[in-house]
Amino acid sequence: MKGNHLEILAAEPSTEMFLHALLPKLLGKAVSFNVYTHQCKDDLLKNLPSRLVGYANWLPDDWRVIVLANQGNSDYNAIKRRIEKIITAAELRSRKTATASTWQVASCIAREELESWYFGDWQAVRSVYTRVPEDIPRQPNYRNVDKISGPWKAFELILKRANYYKYGLNKIEIAKAIGAKIKPSRNKSQNFQSFCEIISEATGLKRKKD
Repeated sequence: MKGNHLEILAAEPSTEMFLHALLPKLLGKAVSFNVYTHQCKDDLLKNLPSRLVGYANWLPDDWRVIVLANQGNSDYNAIKRRIEKIITAAELRSRKTATASTWQVASCIAREELESWYFGDWQAVRSVYTRVPEDIPRQPNYRNVDKISGPWKAFELILKRANYYKYGLNKIEIAKAIGAKIKPSRNKSQNFQSFCEIISEATGLKRKKD
């Protein structure tokens, strides 16, 4: 059964704003969604067991839950294993072990931070921040967007050099602005594309050309 509603558990407020801007482009009006934010990845993981136990008591057959965390300084695979254990303990069906049509909960871990997804669509970034260099994706440190070391700090430095946010970046403002401009099919982050694939599989919606 395809999912007609998504419950997304996000690690931080900026991710929530990004998703509110992005998801209508992936879902249209066919699928509804809610995004529940946390203060950070640790807060999300701390509260995840009780949240999933709660869902297990009433989750409709046509609803899907997606846990979206950021890797940060932690081990990527360790986070995935921890989330999978929490899903199993809550007696919910994980995307990792169930079929495409029967899973209830999926996890996605942004490498290392949400900002790596921004680097994946530099045209979207430049449509908001027109003074940033056009050639960033061709520079050696940024060619593989999923392996950028410290993407938040790197993104901050680029924006400050272009005379944006002199006194510190507003993560929520940036997430909302870039999320509205990103074209999913254009994004070079394989990690971002994995997230989009989860959305497509959960809802049965074909990926749109944008």
